[in-house]
Amino acid sequence: MIPAKFSSEIPSLGDLVQASNACIFVDRIKLLSMRYLSILLSCIAILLCLILVYNHDDVSEGKISTESEENQPEVIPEKVEVVAVMGRLQVYANKLYFAGKEENKALYQFYLNELREGMAEVAAGKVTMDGVDLSMNMDAFGLQSLKVLEKRIGQEGFKNFDEHYLNVITACNSCHKVSKKGFVNITVPKTPLFDNQVYTKGEFSDMVVDTDGD
Repeated sequence: MIPAKFSSEIPSLGDLVQASNACIFVDRIKLLSMRYLSILLSCIAILLCLILVYNHDDVSEGKISTESEENQPEVIPEKVEVVAVMGRLQVYANKLYFAGKEENKALYQFYLNELREGMAEVAAGKVTMDGVDLSMNMDAFGLQSLKVLEKRIGQEGFKNFDEHYLNVITACNSCHKVSKKGFVNITVPKTPLFDNQVYTKGEFSDMVVDTDGD
């Protein structure tokens, strides 16, 4: 028989069962925690691997792209031969005048288109000379004067053609001045540049000409 003074210190069977259950619960918690921690670490490892692979692909693509660009030949813009273009414009301006004087609508429109194409070539060519932006000047003076001419003839017909043509010539000379080429002075022509072309109205004088010049 256990003495009374020790009997209170000995745990009962119920206490032992409870303690055992508590230990089992704690062990399960620890086991679950270890499993979840292992899963979490695995996920982190997979994520890091994906990041490394993605960055490697980006670097590789960037390297390939750079190498591809380096291997591309240098594209040199086509040079606009301003003097040659201006020579063509002078010919077309001469022909335009006599077509307009004869009120030959189709021929007038044809040479107006040719003038516009030549001026547009210089305007779009990013041409500079002696520190002057010739492309900007061509757009501001040349192309704008042709727009006004075409509008006026479209509204009034050819009755005031001389006046409107003179405005184009004045705009051309103004462009020459601001482009440091004021010594190039254009006037209204007195005679056709070529004597082997007919400017008077004929069978096709009223033909509709494509205003785009195509």
